Amino acid sequence: MDKIPEGKILLNSEAGKRLGFMSNLFESDSYLWRVGKAIWISLIFSKFPGKGNFKKLVQNILDLGFTVIVPTPSNAMRQRLEKWGFATIFDYESGCEIMIKER
Repeated sequence: MDKIPEGKILLNSEAGKRLGFMSNLFESDSYLWRVGKAIWISLIFSKFPGKGNFKKLVQNILDLGFTVIVPTPSNAMRQRLEKWGFATIFDYESGCEIMIKER
């Protein structure tokens, strides 16, 4: 877990490479955040929707021991995350609804 620094994670960065967060899979305006023991998927666009790249990214994050958090997901994202066992809660610190899955 310690090899992923706190803060914003950009595509192709050392942390991004470790997670599988690469520019050949995701659009350039995508980014993640590490906050403590969680990775927040704040904004993400797959270059190949429906090909499993997002699911693999989520699994990589979980396999590294992080909790995955998706704030205010779209309806389509919500349905996908529910199928994968994410729970919906209101996060009072951020002031928004999040979907969360712990390893």
